Amino acid sequence: MTRLIALPLLALALPAQAELPPCVSDDLMRQASLVVQITDPSVETFANNICRISGTIVQVHRGAANVGQSLTATFDCLIDPSQAVIGGTVYSDPDALARAGAVEVHIGSDGYVAANGAGLIALNAPTQRIAWEPYCS
Repeated sequence: MTRLIALPLLALALPAQAELPPCVSDDLMRQASLVVQITDPSVETFANNICRISGTIVQVHRGAANVGQSLTATFDCLIDPSQAVIGGTVYSDPDALARAGAVEVHIGSDGYVAANGAGLIALNAPTQRIAWEPYCS
């Protein structure tokens, strides 16, 4: 009986922004089938901390895409910081992504943002190389 009461209390103590261990995220980022950078990012927010980012591809670093093509990707975002976030997902800040000069987008073979959401990187401007740097070697 004590165990059932203690488990919900532990869940409430989890941080508001969950993420995967660094080496797991790195492996998933390395496996991304599409890596592009977009400019003029716009972000739509939906219920349940779901967002969609859109922009124009200006750099293709990996995969089948063309410069000038539009890209839209759905990702988990933190719309309401008061909501508890539980699990191995990275919740990106939609406002920070929308303000970025460019966004690097890593898409996995499943069509979703790679590494459970870690595959979105806000940049000041597009880069000639992949901006993401692995934490683990």
